[in-house]
Amino acid sequence: MPKKITRTKETPPPRLNDNLATVFQVRNDVAAVLEFEYEHKTLAALQFDQLVAYAMQELPAGVNPQAVAQSLPELLGCRLTEAKLRAAAWRLAGNLPLLRRGIAVPPWKRQTQLEWVPAQFETAQRGRRSSWDFTLRALAGTPAGLQMPVRWTERACAYTARFLGFTQFRSATAKHNPHPLRSPQEFVTLRVLALLDPLLCDEGPGFHEVAFPGAIKDWNREQQRYRARVGEAYACPFEKPRTLPCVQCSVGYLQCRAAVHAATYESRPCPACGQESAPFDPAGPGAVCVNCERNVT
Repeated sequence: MPKKITRTKETPPPRLNDNLATVFQVRNDVAAVLEFEYEHKTLAALQFDQLVAYAMQELPAGVNPQAVAQSLPELLGCRLTEAKLRAAAWRLAGNLPLLRRGIAVPPWKRQTQLEWVPAQFETAQRGRRSSWDFTLRALAGTPAGLQMPVRWTERACAYTARFLGFTQFRSATAKHNPHPLRSPQEFVTLRVLALLDPLLCDEGPGFHEVAFPGAIKDWNREQQRYRARVGEAYACPFEKPRTLPCVQCSVGYLQCRAAVHAATYESRPCPACGQESAPFDPAGPGAVCVNCERNVT
């Protein structure tokens, strides 16, 4: 279960320093210009200053150019793909306060101190012994753009659900509980503020404490409104009936903001249950359909 956050010098009060809308806009702007100029090219040392200049054109005022240059060593001498350039752009955009102070943010390799970072649930998979395996994406901070895996028991999921905006765990009385948690898969696309701990970062960014400042709560409330389809502004874009919960819908969040999995399910025969048109997640293992996976304990 996520531990209660203590207020100490080592664990400062959680706060969201990054305006995530700004982070995403700057990331997209920097990535667009770098991809246009350098995608599929190999960057030579003589071209590096020009790349930094292009990035500086899209970064906000006050950013230190030397810190930007020191943040991009991995781009030298390698073939630049869209993924590499976008990762670099996200890292710059997610660490603007550091860049303004002249502190470089090279690719994340290890965590040297406690750090609060905003993160979003990307995947949820039922694990063993009544547990769930989640993948979150760091939206800002030194590991901006990187994935962070975490495993929680169902008890921990139920505890955290209250802070994510769910009114009750697996409630059957939706009239009095407008946002019941039917499955921890509904955590997908919701956000937390995660405390990175160097002791948990041997194999990548790791955390066990989470918090929910105002901006995080606002995003989660808005997601809940989309899933509850309250009013015309939150109507289902695919005109699905309200009796169909979003967690049971085949549409992915690449097409619908309220969805709880990335890709839209494909329909094909399932060897386990025998259905001729069973839903399969194209991003999943593919051995059995989604309905059979849900029934696995």
